Amino acid sequence: MTPKAKNKSPPSDPNGMFSGMAVFLVGNGVQARRLQIWKQKLVQMGAKVENRFSRRVTHIFAVDLNTLLQETNRESLKRFEGVVLRFQVTRVVRRTKTGVCRVIFAWKVLNYQWLRDSLRAGEKVPEDSYILSVDSEENVKSKVTQGNHLKRTNGNLSIEDPSPPKKIKTCSEESKAVGSEDKDQVSVDAPDYSSKSDSGNGSSHSSHSLSPEVTSLSSDGQKGAVSSSHFFLQNSTKYVERVQVFYVFFHTKMSHHLISLLYSPPDLNRNITEVFGKLIDIYRALGDDRRSFSYYKAIPVIEKLPFKIESADQVKHLPGIGKSLQDHIQEIVNTGKLSKLEHFEKDEKVRTISLFGEVWGIGPATASKLYDKGHRTLDDLKNEESLTNSQRLGLKYFDDIKTRIPRHEVQEMESLLQKVGEEILPGAVIICGGSYRRGKASCGDMDIVITHPDGKSHTGFLPKFVKRLKDINFLREDLVYSIHSEEGTDSGVDTYFGLCTYPGRELRHRIDFKVYPRDIYAFGLIAWTGNDVLNRRLRLLAESKGFRLDDTGLFPATHGSGGKRGSKGSASLKFGTEKEVFDFLGFPWLEPNERNLMQWYGGCGAKIAKLGYVARAEKEYKFPDPIPEFADSETEKFKTHLFKKLSKKDMFGDSIDEVVGICTEIFNEFLHAEYGGPGTLLVIPFIDMADTINERGLPGGPQAARAAVKWAQTHVDKDWKEWTST
Repeated sequence: MTPKAKNKSPPSDPNGMFSGMAVFLVGNGVQARRLQIWKQKLVQMGAKVENRFSRRVTHIFAVDLNTLLQETNRESLKRFEGVVLRFQVTRVVRRTKTGVCRVIFAWKVLNYQWLRDSLRAGEKVPEDSYILSVDSEENVKSKVTQGNHLKRTNGNLSIEDPSPPKKIKTCSEESKAVGSEDKDQVSVDAPDYSSKSDSGNGSSHSSHSLSPEVTSLSSDGQKGAVSSSHFFLQNSTKYVERVQVFYVFFHTKMSHHLISLLYSPPDLNRNITEVFGKLIDIYRALGDDRRSFSYYKAIPVIEKLPFKIESADQVKHLPGIGKSLQDHIQEIVNTGKLSKLEHFEKDEKVRTISLFGEVWGIGPATASKLYDKGHRTLDDLKNEESLTNSQRLGLKYFDDIKTRIPRHEVQEMESLLQKVGEEILPGAVIICGGSYRRGKASCGDMDIVITHPDGKSHTGFLPKFVKRLKDINFLREDLVYSIHSEEGTDSGVDTYFGLCTYPGRELRHRIDFKVYPRDIYAFGLIAWTGNDVLNRRLRLLAESKGFRLDDTGLFPATHGSGGKRGSKGSASLKFGTEKEVFDFLGFPWLEPNERNLMQWYGGCGAKIAKLGYVARAEKEYKFPDPIPEFADSETEKFKTHLFKKLSKKDMFGDSIDEVVGICTEIFNEFLHAEYGGPGTLLVIPFIDMADTINERGLPGGPQAARAAVKWAQTHVDKDWKEWTST
């Protein structure tokens, strides 16, 4: 019998759309099947996909800067210990004796959206708006020059005496380095930006400083950002053509920890994020969690953008930015304000309920009742007899509690807590979670998660801990106090919520203690680290696998009746680390600083995943080029079916045209940009449908997505085979 021939990889078209590109794909944050499809498309259309960083790479694709830094730390930058390294998106060219410039390496770092949009358009779209960028040169420089040597002390970073920054190599040194280095190894020089250039003739006090144009102001007036597209290094034969400013400094082997520890997005669109933040507070106070969460998801998307938004068209393809938020953004860009927020702020009831809802312990229902009683100001509440003791404390220290805590103060207080805890119970594990653990520059409160490795000694620890902290005047007022470890109730978790003071001050800060048994500590650490987007996604993934997830464990869930959610079982699965929980749920592992998530797959993922709809790739399948005619033809069939199907359901009413339009647009985009035959039908577009419908306040998101995915499962692969066989 003749042996069965193996399927070969799809041939590369030397004249294809991506011809000449050498691509490195950062896999973090990207579904494995989607990444495989993109690799196939790139290769088919002329690109070369590299497995690691090298001088051959021309383009790097990543979801965002966090995932990129992860990859660079692992793959490339870990060998540069002890030097100040500037990893910069540039093209470095060396002049030869004949005057001809030779490219040493050229990297452009783009968001994956560029690839999707190019595939859909059938040609490469302009790259400028897709380039990923971080801090300006001066901001990043300051992080290094304020203290260039870092060391690890008691689990915290401290600063040693600084040393001068490493200067750029001379031409002869650089030539030797280039000649001797490994063929694929990237070498990056670090110019000294500390000296200033003379104006006029371009000469310099330092033989290796930059020309005057480098220190000019950028278009937005921020000092240190280079406005020129290229510059010469004085008295050197090296010419650098800047593609995009992208600096990451590494100094000593601990500096990568400093970068991973801190979360400091550019936040160039504070005019938008501040408005959205106010709307979050208003909707929370009104008890509208769905709308509040929509704005909550959008803020990290917007604050990470490396450019100032001038039009909503720039962000319409970003996750979490639906049509209504696009309209809000456009209004803010055009007028500098948002009429919706102004309306809320002028509405007495909304304004009052929002104000009362900011008092610790007062929820939407209580705030509404207080308004109905005639209260309009915080002073009015001081004589309200129905307030609990905790609510009165929240009212008394209203301004204190709203004051954010600088990161360095949280770090000092965490160290104090660890010291006191060690004195009471040697070996106690005490970690500050929340936004502090996620690397934020300031915190609204402190979430302290506690356990002991032996699994027993945590019992009875909290009362002793609280008493000692009161004795030293750190804890001042109690809000919630419950002990369960001794009785074994409530999963044995002890809880304390209260108010504390930074040593030497009277300003009150909110602080929470949660003491967990060792065998469920990982769940508590995940829950109290956050953020809300990640926790929501993990809960949905758990539900899709038949479990219920909370801060006390992962429990087998019973099946609910009538479409209702089932209850959780009595015994949790046991996992020793956070990573084990992530792995079990099938979610990519994220370090704490990487958990400041924007929208991932959305709120209705579990409902769709329960259908058992997953992409199963055919082994070594040849992924054909997308065929626009097929995509458009299939979309028309899809739209006709979906309209007919949803018209039978009363819930859609007058919204049916808009709902079908949303589903059709997302489906068509997926077929154009990513679908390539059996094995490439992904669940993500259908989850996007449900999320977008919900974000726009329309009914029936899960029902529409379920109808869409069922039709796609039945027809798309079959229709594709018929189309390609004719």
